[in-house]
Amino acid sequence: MNVKIVRKRIKNLYIRVEEDGTVKISAPLHTPAGIIEKLIEKNRKKLEKIVKEKKKSLIDYSSAEAIPFLGGFVNVVKVKSNRDYFEFKGGKLYLYLKDTEGERVRDLVFQWYLVEIKRVIENFISKYSSLIPKRIERVRVREMKTRWGSCNSTKGYLNFNVKLAQKPLKGIEYVVVHELTHLIYPDHGEGFYKTLESLMPDWREGKESLK
Repeated sequence: MNVKIVRKRIKNLYIRVEEDGTVKISAPLHTPAGIIEKLIEKNRKKLEKIVKEKKKSLIDYSSAEAIPFLGGFVNVVKVKSNRDYFEFKGGKLYLYLKDTEGERVRDLVFQWYLVEIKRVIENFISKYSSLIPKRIERVRVREMKTRWGSCNSTKGYLNFNVKLAQKPLKGIEYVVVHELTHLIYPDHGEGFYKTLESLMPDWREGKESLK
């Protein structure tokens, strides 16, 4: 199990498993090593299970013949070309590449993901935004390590993870509604969940589909 310890100016210890299976410990600057070791040992079985699941879900884009998309899979066809670009036609993603085995494979896949997920997110925002008494000032989609979305309720900013393109539509809808609700309620108090429930009664189903 690969463990990465990062010391910060924080008060508490935090532990999470990153996308590549690395266990990241965020610790206050002067935390004794023994305390950190005890935390790891206490959670070892749970961490090992999560690491195993994370590694199993890793995709080698350079060799993948199909990639996850909106809860299903899309076949990938790589074509040797004098320039790099993508094209989606006939239900397949065509990647035109100078180097069909290089790092640009993943880059092109995520460029396509970005185009598609922006469209889906914008559709859901259009569906619900009129029900939210708060103006949306900016919507951004980018690659995020630990969250599906985030909201700055003060500025009216919404952020979404490009990897939502891999998830079912119901899960994407849940994330959009969740962040829209945060425009009104920054925390997860009673008002937040009442509004979430009124906007999307089956939100639990959407949340579950993200796992």
